[in-house]
Formats: sequence, C-alpha cells, structure tokens
Amino acid sequence: MQTQKIIIKQGYQPRTVYFRQGEPAQIIFYQEDPSACLHEVKSKDLNLDLALNVGDARSVSINTDQAREINFRCGMNMFHGKIIIE
Repeated sequence: MQTQKIIIKQGYQPRTVYFRQGEPAQIIFYQEDPSACLHEVKSKDLNLDLALNVGDARSVSINTDQAREINFRCGMNMFHGKIIIE
C-alpha cells in the first residue's frame, strides 16, 4: 500500500504528492491548524468533503487505475493541493 501523509498547517505540507499507477494508495490528512479555512478538505475529483479538528487524522483511499491529477482544497478555496498518479 502506497501511503502519503499531508500535514495541514498554514496550508498543505506537502502540497503535491505522487503515487504509482495501479498500486493501492491512501493519503492521511493530519490536522494541526486551528484556522476555520483549513477546517475542511474538499475535492470534486474524489467526491470528498472532510471536516477535521486539530489533532484529527483521516485516511482517504485513492483510486490509481489511471494516470491523472487530482486536486483538493480548503473549505474557503484559498489553499490547494494536488495528487499526481503516474
């Protein structure tokens, strides 16, 4: 299982993560930022709308069947991140 960790603290760290196509994958979002803007992680591509409090960690499965870019953002559309499957 490919696993990437994204720390939410003044944005997304790292902002871009990479996965190999065809291998099971997941992202773990760790919330360390108390600001309202970063309280949510949203992605139309993943049909994702996560609400995270400080100290929360949530795992999201990623479909890696095809090479593509998947975008995600904060609830206020100020901070952005990207998942690249290659």
